[in-house]
Amino acid sequence: MQLLPHLLIAVLLLSILFLPGAALWIWLRREQSGLLEALAESAALSTSLYALLGLLGYLAGLRFSPLAVILFLFLSFISLVAGLVRQRNSLKFTRADALGLLLLALLAAWRYFQARNLALPAWVDSVHHTLIVQKFLEAGSVPASLAPEVQAPFFYHYGFHAVTALFAGLSGLPAERAVLVLGQALNTLAALAIYRLGRAFWPQGGKAALAALLAGFALQMPAYYLAWGRYTLLTGMVLLPVGIALAH
Repeated sequence: MQLLPHLLIAVLLLSILFLPGAALWIWLRREQSGLLEALAESAALSTSLYALLGLLGYLAGLRFSPLAVILFLFLSFISLVAGLVRQRNSLKFTRADALGLLLLALLAAWRYFQARNLALPAWVDSVHHTLIVQKFLEAGSVPASLAPEVQAPFFYHYGFHAVTALFAGLSGLPAERAVLVLGQALNTLAALAIYRLGRAFWPQGGKAALAALLAGFALQMPAYYLAWGRYTLLTGMVLLPVGIALAH
């Protein structure tokens, strides 16, 4: 009975993480881009767009309602479909793409399995991040302060919190649960970003895939960030490798 709500939350999560960036990526697409590279770049673009829109909303005094966010995602979907139709003859889906998607899905399942016994995000940093996400939800944009819990103005790098607040607001999940769920999604995407960076240095893909597999399934980092609560660092790990790859 609970399967459908979980599936709806998963679809919503994927839409938030990929859809706006993919809608922009499809119009900026380079011919040599593969599917996994496109997903890595789309996730990085989505996160960047949310941060920029949050800043715009703060400066203009705007409050982003759930309806406005849904409209933004819908327009992103329309843009993506139009771009796919326009480039339908040049797009290819290979066996390597299918294998890559399967491994990415397995990694996501592994990350959520690692967090299965956590009722709340772990460690001290998570308390701080959860409070900021709650303030985003209350303000409907970037908050001016953390009052009344903390009598201080808000000065922080907020990309993670903007994305998580969107997810919490649309899914109905409480802030602490949204932090845990979206944090593990970013933990998965960090390995995808490593693959994208690897492809910039090793065009054949084998070494890049090995680097991503090691980061996803073998090495302590970035998996340990679940226990550490370093969600903003994880967000940077989704953005920075892609930025380096594109600048290479």
